[in-house]
Amino acid sequence: MSSAPDHVNVDLETSLPITGSSDGFTLYKRIDKRNPSRNLPIRSRADWFKHAPPKSPIHIAQGRSAVELIDRWTPNGGSPTIPDELRALMDTHELTTSATISEGFAECTTGLYQPGSPRNHDLLLFGRQQLGSIVVGIEAKADEPLDLTLNGKLVSAAKRIQANDATGLPERIDWLLKCVLQCRLDIDAYRRRVTAGLMGPPAEWDFSEFFATADKAEPALARLRYQLFSGLAGTVIESLALEKAVAVFVIYEFRTAHTDDTKLESNAADVQAFCSKIPVLRDTSIEFGKLYGPFTLPIISGIPKPLPTVPVLIGKIRVDLREGNHTEAQAHQPAVAPIAAGGLVLTPTP
Repeated sequence: MSSAPDHVNVDLETSLPITGSSDGFTLYKRIDKRNPSRNLPIRSRADWFKHAPPKSPIHIAQGRSAVELIDRWTPNGGSPTIPDELRALMDTHELTTSATISEGFAECTTGLYQPGSPRNHDLLLFGRQQLGSIVVGIEAKADEPLDLTLNGKLVSAAKRIQANDATGLPERIDWLLKCVLQCRLDIDAYRRRVTAGLMGPPAEWDFSEFFATADKAEPALARLRYQLFSGLAGTVIESLALEKAVAVFVIYEFRTAHTDDTKLESNAADVQAFCSKIPVLRDTSIEFGKLYGPFTLPIISGIPKPLPTVPVLIGKIRVDLREGNHTEAQAHQPAVAPIAAGGLVLTPTP
């Protein structure tokens, strides 16, 4: 197993407070968005497993992301509490440094405006920032991959098409590409190739030639991870009904005795590759414990239901549980981003 890179520790006691359970933070399983009275309160670790168990049974194991997230947010099995590392992360950006998080939903789904499964947030948080509302979508990871690549998703869709099973997954991928990166998938060419027959085993099927920007082929898009698109899009959609919202998408990583550092490094590379396609982050190295942005998603005429044009931030957290039972949240000292032409540029405090 390879070593994980070192990251800077922070004195988390210096962080500005975000509302915790003692100050009114409440967690629920969302049953009915239109009728909140039907939502199930989560008051403990036992409630979390009862009302909002992890979507996949394989994640219900110590050292895996779902269980570690639950344990982190319900200290000693008690009331849900916002951990220090999230407070520290919010303190790194001017748009979120004075935020208060008042409400959250575990294993919460968001429809993505296209046929197919909804986005499943491990945690979805709501609150206030100094100019309006804030929504935080959390994707928890140990060393599990960030779902399949876009090419891998198209391989899955191709199998269904060849079995005469209807699927809207290519249309969903095209919609996500347009909404998030102003890129596209040539759906017609993809479907023609699939229906004409594919040679070789599915592991060798390559659809990268059908990915493009507005004016040129962009085969590298095929290697981006689907979950980064769906997680970001789902978080932004949840801002739709909020006043002056900021949307924050967070990859919340746990390094444990059961994780493989090589896989963690692979996930970091996948996040970096995704962020490098966002114009304002193109030349930015994405580190743990910082929020990056803001950026707004492109407005493209002619696509069904474009995503809301709200300020978007993206960041990563690492909680290191590797050495004995000592928990170490990796983060940078809070660094407020000054306003500059073209958006906010982060400048860490020396």
